[in-house]
Amino acid sequence: MEGSDVVEPVGYFVTALLYASGVCFAVVPRKWALPFRSPGKYLLMFTELPFHLLLFLFLSTFLAVIEGDLNSVLGPVSFVIMAASAAAVLWGISKSLKTASILRHAFDEHLEGWRRTGAQAAIRHSFSVRAFLGPFRIWRGVKRTRNIAYADKGSRNRMDLYRHKRCPDRVPVLIHLHGGGFVSGKKSTQSLPMIQHFVKRGWVCISANYRLLPDAEFPEPLIDVKKLIAWVRRHAGTYNIDPDKIVLAGNSAGGHLATMAALTVNDPVYQPGFEEADTTIAAAISFYGYYGRMEMEKELSSPLNHDAKDAPPFFLVHGDRDTYVSQKGARRLSQHIAGSSVHPVVYVELPGAEHNFDLFHSIRAESISRGAAVFAEWVINRKRTTLSIYSIPISHV
Repeated sequence: MEGSDVVEPVGYFVTALLYASGVCFAVVPRKWALPFRSPGKYLLMFTELPFHLLLFLFLSTFLAVIEGDLNSVLGPVSFVIMAASAAAVLWGISKSLKTASILRHAFDEHLEGWRRTGAQAAIRHSFSVRAFLGPFRIWRGVKRTRNIAYADKGSRNRMDLYRHKRCPDRVPVLIHLHGGGFVSGKKSTQSLPMIQHFVKRGWVCISANYRLLPDAEFPEPLIDVKKLIAWVRRHAGTYNIDPDKIVLAGNSAGGHLATMAALTVNDPVYQPGFEEADTTIAAAISFYGYYGRMEMEKELSSPLNHDAKDAPPFFLVHGDRDTYVSQKGARRLSQHIAGSSVHPVVYVELPGAEHNFDLFHSIRAESISRGAAVFAEWVINRKRTTLSIYSIPISHV
C-alpha cells in the first residue's frame, strides 16, 4: 500500500538461524573458554534428539509456508538454512547408527566367545524404536524405592533402588554414580536409559548420591562409594541380590569415582572405620569419564596414579566430539589399565558423540545401554553358555 512500510517477516529467518547455530555445535566441535566451555553438552537436542529436531524443522517450515514467509526476501535464504540444518541432522543420525557395529567390533577384539552366548542379538540392530522416546520415560512394571540411606551423611548418602516387579532371586546389581564435576548432580537424573535397560534384563539397579566438593574433599566422595558397595553386599539378602555380582558404573565425575573404587578395592586407606568390609566388584563401566585429579594438589585423586594390576574388567565409552572432557584421558586410562591388568579393557570411542550422550533415549544411548548389558553379563557369566539367564520376558518397561 502506498505510503505504508512493508515489514519483512523475520520469525522464520531467526528460527532458522537458531537451529543452524545449535546444529553447528554438534557438527563442528571447538574449544571454548569458560564459562562457555561446552555449549554442546547443553544442546543435546541437536545430537541425541534428532527425530524431535527434524519434526520441529518440518513444523517450522510448514508454518512459514502457510503464513507466506517463504515469499519474502529472506524466505528462500531461511529455507536453505533449514535444509542445511536438516542435512546435518541426518549426518548425525548416520554417525549414531554406527554405534552398534563399533560395539560388535570392540567385543570381538576383547570379549572371547561373546558371540557364542547368543548375546550378539542384543546389539545386532543399529536402531531401536525406543530412540523415538527421547526425554520421555516409561517405568512400566518397575518398582522404585527412593531415598534409602546407605551411610550417615544426610541426603548425599541416599540412593534409589530399582527392580522389576517380576525380578527373580539372587540377581546381579548395577550401581550407578551420577556426574556433575564433583560439585553438582543427583541420583535418578542421569543414565536412565541404561538403568531402564538393565532393569528390563532382570537386574537390580541403584542410583546413588555422594558427597560433593567443596563441602567434602578427597577422598570423602570415594569413601562414600566404598560404603555404598559395602552396604549393598551387607543387605544383599534383603533385596535378593547376588553379592558376588556387583557392577559399578558412572558417567563423567561418576565415571571417575567408579574407576577409583575399582582400582582401590579393599584398600583400608579409603575405608576408614570399615576396613574389613569387602568392596570388590565384578566389573566397572564408565561413560565420558574425567580421569584427572579431583583436587589438583592431591595426586592420588586421579585413577591414572593408581596401580591397575588388580583391576576388574572395564568398559570405557567416550565421544570423539566431547568438548567438555577430552577423550585423551579415556585413551590414557584404557592403556594404563590394559598395560597391567589380566582382565579385558574394552574402550569404545563414539563418532559424533558429545558429553552426556546417554541422558535421553536416543540411537546412541540405546545401543550403548544394550552394549553395557552385554559386557556386564559376559563378565558375570563367563563360565555359562548363555548371557540371558536373568532376562525377564517383558515387552515394555
